[in-house]
Amino acid sequence: PASINSIAPLPDGSIMIGGGGGTLYRATVDETGKLDLGIRLEGCKDVGDDPASIYSITPLPDGSIMIGGGGGTLYRATIDEAGKLDLGNRIECKNTYNNPTPINSITPLPDGSIMIGGDSGTLYRATVDKDGNLDLGNCIECRNTYNNLASICSIAPLSDDSIMIGGDSGTLYRATIDKDGNLDLGNRIECKDAYSGPASIYSITPLPDGSIMIGGGGGTLYRATLTQPTLEHLKGHLDDISAKKDS
Repeated sequence: PASINSIAPLPDGSIMIGGGGGTLYRATVDETGKLDLGIRLEGCKDVGDDPASIYSITPLPDGSIMIGGGGGTLYRATIDEAGKLDLGNRIECKNTYNNPTPINSITPLPDGSIMIGGDSGTLYRATVDKDGNLDLGNCIECRNTYNNLASICSIAPLSDDSIMIGGDSGTLYRATIDKDGNLDLGNRIECKDAYSGPASIYSITPLPDGSIMIGGGGGTLYRATLTQPTLEHLKGHLDDISAKKDS
């Protein structure tokens, strides 16, 4: 029996299901509402060529599907005209120590870039070029409360265009992207668990009312709210709207 770590609905109505030891299914639901797992999908391997444990599955706006997991597992899969899933080639994703990294979180941003987070300081803001190739860019250094390289577990874009980034041992950032497209992590936010220690953050989810649910280890559960936007942010947002209208 497989440990299930990630479930993602696809635009065609199928459901990607990923978990431990090479567990990857593309399930369907028939007209009676019954789930058909289908056949386990083969070919998703880690760097050691072993069946990959899947931790994160994220559909992208262009119809492709990012699949990340243990031991350097990162794929950008596509679905062909016949409805068949093509994993493509494994993408080489390294941590700060230049070792293959487990991928824990993959999140597309409104500007078309893709945030990818993993263990030992792994944080990338990737882009896809006009030919459909993924460019990881440079590894962004993200640290926890103890000034060690942070393992990133959850990434969530917010309604004000900032990005919440959470991970182990007190890792919680509200990052922004400047006018030149550079990611600014800002200052680490102090988030405590029930024992008043630095909280490990595993899940961040914005709610429709604008608040943000933040959950993690040691009884950590917060419903956070955003401060009022700064004049600089409002001006930048208006400038962006104006530029789009001019174009």
